[in-house]
Amino acid sequence: MRKKLIVIMTVFLILVLLGCAYINSENPDEITNSELYSLVSNTFSAEYSGRLYEFAQILKLTASAATSEDISYVMGRIDGYGYLGMGTFKIVEYNDKVNHRLITKEIEDPLYEFIYGISDYLDDLDNYVLRANDAAKLDQIKDDLNSLAELTELINDQGYKSTDQKEIDRYLTTLDEIEEIMQRTEELYFH
Repeated sequence: MRKKLIVIMTVFLILVLLGCAYINSENPDEITNSELYSLVSNTFSAEYSGRLYEFAQILKLTASAATSEDISYVMGRIDGYGYLGMGTFKIVEYNDKVNHRLITKEIEDPLYEFIYGISDYLDDLDNYVLRANDAAKLDQIKDDLNSLAELTELINDQGYKSTDQKEIDRYLTTLDEIEEIMQRTEELYFH
C-alpha cells in the first residue's frame, strides 16, 4: 500500500512538473489567465483532496492499529505524509488574485490553519503515542481519531469554493469541530 502511495505521488509530481515546464516553454503572452487559473485550480484541488484523504486514512489506521506491525505501518504513512511539500498551498495563499477566486474569503484563514496544522498534529501523534508505544494512550484516543477521520471526509469536497452561505457555514462548523478535537487530544495525550 505504501509503495502504491509513493508511485501515485511520484506520478502526480511528474505531471505537475511537466505542466510547469510546458507553461515555461511557451511564450508567456500566449498563456491566458484561464489556462493559468485552470492549472493552479486543478493542482490545488488535487493536493487538497489528496492530503485530506491521506490524513483520514492515517487516523483510521491509527485507531485500528492492534499490533506493532500496524503501528510501524502507520508511522511509515506519517513519514510519507511529511515528505509532501506545501508549495501549492503557499503559492495560492500568497497570490491574492488566485486565492480569492479559488477559495471563498471566509474560509481562507481557517482552511490554511487546518492544512498547515495537520503535519504538526501527525508529528505529535507519531512522537507521543506511536513511537512511545503507548497502548493506553492509543486506546484512549481511538474514538477521537475516528471522529476526526469522519469530519475530515466531510470537508474533502469542493466546499472551499462555495458561495452558498449554508455550505460555507457547514464547512466552517466542521473545521471548528476538527480543531476542537485536535486541540483536546493534543492537550490530553501529546505530552
